[in-house]
Amino acid sequence: MNSSSPPPPHVLAAFNLPETPQQLPGGQGQSYQVANAVLKPVDERQEAEYVSRLQHELRRNGDKTPGYRLAEPIPATGPGQPCEYVVDGWAATVLVPGCAGPSGLEGRWNRVLHAGRVFHGDLATMVREPPPFIAARSHRWARGDRIAWDEEQPAEDGVQIVPEFEEAFNGLLQLRRPIAAENTKCQLVHGDLAGNVLFPVSGGDSASSPTIIDLSLYWRPVEYAEAIVVADGLIWHGEGENLVRVLGTDAFRLQMLVRALIFRLVASSEALRQGHGLVDDDEPKAFVRAVRLVAQLLEHDLTT
Repeated sequence: MNSSSPPPPHVLAAFNLPETPQQLPGGQGQSYQVANAVLKPVDERQEAEYVSRLQHELRRNGDKTPGYRLAEPIPATGPGQPCEYVVDGWAATVLVPGCAGPSGLEGRWNRVLHAGRVFHGDLATMVREPPPFIAARSHRWARGDRIAWDEEQPAEDGVQIVPEFEEAFNGLLQLRRPIAAENTKCQLVHGDLAGNVLFPVSGGDSASSPTIIDLSLYWRPVEYAEAIVVADGLIWHGEGENLVRVLGTDAFRLQMLVRALIFRLVASSEALRQGHGLVDDDEPKAFVRAVRLVAQLLEHDLTT
């Protein structure tokens, strides 16, 4: 499902919500607030049900590992019906006040990474095997992830890098090196943390834990998920070497960053190629700058 139309009345009724949806800003313009709830269309029912049930279980254990919060999924139930979290392509969570995005992230990268580390620690304890839907996904982010890890080849698997991104993509391929299997401990991770960690709004409790929303799950090393946060900072938030140093500049973490940049680049390239949106003129340039920065840091690591 991929629509900006509001949730229909029968969906609102299933979640026991009034019929007054208001479109929310940000994201892809597909989320709606209804009273104290947020409704969002989902593309894959199996994945959405899994994510909601995972959030429910993590929330039950939340007091044991402070450091983050999760939005509460809203079940839709009917008389004699089992608990379900997806109704006709829509899922709902309790509204969490907070701010995210460029202005909300300034000076908070360490808090984003810390919340992610605590969250990933809980995921490692709770989930021992990759969910089956991860391997079955074919959207541009999934393709970008597999290409980043050399599990797909662009030319052979229908992905074409548009000219705007070719320089950066080729540079990243030259920087990518194999990583020994024993160094890549994979687990369930959130692959889109930077824009999905909400901090308390102005006037709220600034010391309270941030809230992690919109779980985008992958079966990869935790360091890769953290590198995606850093890649987002480099490409879309004007960050530079200082943020990379927060992640770490050893060869392993820089290789995670190379893969994170490939992941984001392929997704952006596919969006442009498929007509899903416009890419800012500065974005390809930001990728080139990021490639040059990583190349310099890798060279420094080799000479020290």
